[in-house]
Amino acid sequence: MEGDADAGEPTCGCGNRAILPRLGVIVTPEEDSTGVLVQTSGQECNVFQWYDMEYTESQLIYVNGLRRLVNELMSERNEALIQAGEDNAINDAGLEEILAIKTELEVMKETSNAFKVENQMLKE
Repeated sequence: MEGDADAGEPTCGCGNRAILPRLGVIVTPEEDSTGVLVQTSGQECNVFQWYDMEYTESQLIYVNGLRRLVNELMSERNEALIQAGEDNAINDAGLEEILAIKTELEVMKETSNAFKVENQMLKE
């Protein structure tokens, strides 16, 4: 990247102003650098420069706090998904039980009707 002396902004080799920072996916034969911050113009010239930001101690504390919060929220989400899956399994089992009872009641009704007919015939 070259610098634009007038604006104090870096420019790409193609002459366009660099985007600061941009989350890029840069893969080289030596290493996989997925999700790194790079400076680039966004053009197809494939010229980029790593964007290494210096953090103050308070910024690091804040970022680490955010990371902990994200981890806690993801953990809570995973627990909720597990619970939802268990609840669905319980509901499915309950539904199967209800359907079995309904079928059993239908059989009982048919048996009862058959007994009524038989009793009527015996009375005559």
